[in-house]
Amino acid sequence: MIGGIALLGILVLISKGIADYGFERILRAALMKMRAKGKQKAVIISELRGYWFISSKLKERMVRFIEDA
Repeated sequence: MIGGIALLGILVLISKGIADYGFERILRAALMKMRAKGKQKAVIISELRGYWFISSKLKERMVRFIEDA
């Protein structure tokens, strides 16, 4: 039970951070880190298109972001 309460507290902190900073900014930073590690653009785009939890509009914006980078 204590573990569940602790997990809820952690989730609240994570969601607050995402809300304050913005999911799109976090996603852009993650995509740029993937590029910095040497992943090919095509691989990143294919992985991005497979993410079920991202809206199609955001996916298309991120694909354009990766292609332009």
